[in-house]
Amino acid sequence: MSGLRLRKRYAASPSVDGICRFIGLDSLRRLSIDGLLKGAGASPQHHPFCLACFTGDYPVTFEGSLRKCCFQDQGQESDS
Repeated sequence: MSGLRLRKRYAASPSVDGICRFIGLDSLRRLSIDGLLKGAGASPQHHPFCLACFTGDYPVTFEGSLRKCCFQDQGQESDS
């Protein structure tokens, strides 16, 4: 099996055992966000890190009607 096909196979179904085999580890454990912050020497209540990718709590607000493709049509002239 080629490297690319192997990577796609594990990316599609990333079990802990599969990830260990793929990158050659004996073991792999998940770390909680509090554990991550503690390991970085930071307090869970007060820290300088953006954790939005982990928590989904993004520090910015946006209008509910804003969508990812809202800027794609800007600057294009209509055919009408």
